[in-house]
Amino acid sequence: MSITPQDIKTSIDLVQRWVEDRQYRGWEPADGNASPLRALTFGHTFLQRVLQQVVLRSPIKLRPILRVPRAESNQARGYMAAGYVAMYRHTGEAHFREHAELCLDWLIANKSPNYSELSWGNNYPYATRGGKLPMREPIIVWTSINGFAFLD
Repeated sequence: MSITPQDIKTSIDLVQRWVEDRQYRGWEPADGNASPLRALTFGHTFLQRVLQQVVLRSPIKLRPILRVPRAESNQARGYMAAGYVAMYRHTGEAHFREHAELCLDWLIANKSPNYSELSWGNNYPYATRGGKLPMREPIIVWTSINGFAFLD
């Protein structure tokens, strides 16, 4: 069985509809510290790491139980902006350009708040062996991905 251009277009349309229907909101792999239960960690890095890892590695879906919200994602906006740009270049369809511009405008409006230049971080606090990262503190990976979307 071979994949046709129509199969690819159908797949892209389904992904676009799925993401837009959810308003670019979703769960992130390490978003356990977005739960209200984070207050029970009393600010201890180790306990925050435990909460984060339990949510990440659980074989059952804990996020609804722990009230982890689906958050608007700058990562999703950056990836989708790049995808819209690619589709606009490929098809010339104006709606792809419009969607790309909406995503890029959203990224500008939702950059990391404590920095003058464009940068982005997670929508939740993050804990590692090296310490803690506050919510929306810039991360080089997300900033680079989103930056490339702007360059496109």
